[in-house]
Amino acid sequence: MKVKKEVIKRLTNLAFRINKNKKSVKGITFAQVVILVIVVAFLSLAFFEINGRSLISQAQADMLLQYIDDTSKAVGLYYSDTLKLPNSIKSLLQNDGSSGWDGAYIQLQRAELTTYSNATLYDTSGNKLVDGASADAVKDTKYQTYFTLANDGNKVYMQIFPIDNNTALYVDKKYDDGNLNTGNCKYYSTEQELVCKIY
Repeated sequence: MKVKKEVIKRLTNLAFRINKNKKSVKGITFAQVVILVIVVAFLSLAFFEINGRSLISQAQADMLLQYIDDTSKAVGLYYSDTLKLPNSIKSLLQNDGSSGWDGAYIQLQRAELTTYSNATLYDTSGNKLVDGASADAVKDTKYQTYFTLANDGNKVYMQIFPIDNNTALYVDKKYDDGNLNTGNCKYYSTEQELVCKIY
C-alpha cells in the first residue's frame, strides 16, 4: 500500500508544479503528459501481464486436477476389471489384452494419444520408473502438456510435464499437502515434471 501511495505522490508531483507562493498552480507541459501516459501504460501492462499469467496458470491447473481425478477413477475401474495395475495410460484407452478389460476407461477431450520418446518417469520418492525409453502419453492440445502413467507394482503414478513451478504448486495445494517435496505429489524442476500417486 505504501508503494502505491508513493507512486501516486510522485505522479502528482510530476503532473503539477506549485509555485513558491502556493497561490496558483502552473499547468502541466506536454512532456509531462507524455511521461504520465507512459508510466500509466507501463503499470497497466505489468498488472495485466501478471494477472493474465496467473489466470492461465490457474486454468491449466484446474484442467490438470480434472485429468488426475478422471485418471485415478479410471485406474480403479481398470483394476477392478483386470485385477492388475495398468502399465501405461494407453491401457486405459485401448484394450491391452488383459483378461476382463472392459474399457475405454477414460475419454479424451481436447487431447490425443501419442508416444513420448526418451521419457524419464519418476515416482514420488525419486526412483526412476522409466529412464530413456518411449512412453505412451496423452497430450493436451490446449496447454501442450503430456500425461503418462507408470507403476511400481504396488502404486500408480501420473507424470505431468512440462509444467511450471507455480502451476505445480497450485495442483499440489488442491490435490495433496501444498508442499512439492512431500506427500503424494513431487515436482522435479529440472524436468518440469509433476508426479502424483493416484492409486
